[in-house]
Amino acid sequence: MKFTTSFFFLTCFLIFSCKKDDNPSKMSCGNPHTSYITSADLINCKYKTGTYWVYIDSISMLTDSSRVVDYNQGSVFDQCQTTFETHAYNVMTYPSILRRYVVVAGGLFKDFEGSANSGVQIYDDYASALTSNETRFDSLFVYDQYYYKVLRTEIANDKTEVNNRSVYYVNSDYGLLKHEIYQGSTLISKKILKNKQIIR
Repeated sequence: MKFTTSFFFLTCFLIFSCKKDDNPSKMSCGNPHTSYITSADLINCKYKTGTYWVYIDSISMLTDSSRVVDYNQGSVFDQCQTTFETHAYNVMTYPSILRRYVVVAGGLFKDFEGSANSGVQIYDDYASALTSNETRFDSLFVYDQYYYKVLRTEIANDKTEVNNRSVYYVNSDYGLLKHEIYQGSTLISKKILKNKQIIR
């Protein structure tokens, strides 16, 4: 009798604990709200049409340029219908690759895909708590000058760079200062900012 009772309760427990949710779209969301960009550092990343950057690759010795071809302020939504303020801009790189960047409260994202926090995060607020893949520099010498408040972000498998390892050096005043790409342990590209025009 004791075995039968125990077996009955165990069976009931398994049935109810494994019961499929009748409403798979139901999430544990709080009240929908709007997430604004409040960080002055991230607001500083709003690069507008007319902005351009010129890079030299110290590996191939080729010059590359990027220019902002359009800019817009808007918003995106997540699954919980939370609204995120966005500042998005498209950058045309030489010869003809279009990259989409967006600034949201969570940082600066490369190859933004239209939903909240999509793409690859290459910059966070400089003053925020560091994650395991970030390093903060008070100043960094790049090409022919010092830049201040630089954040280094390493992406182990950067989907925007054919899953190679990327290292981004960014500050909000001037954007991407340096970008290193590694294939395995071999450095295959090292773009360094040579010239720029920033329009906000």
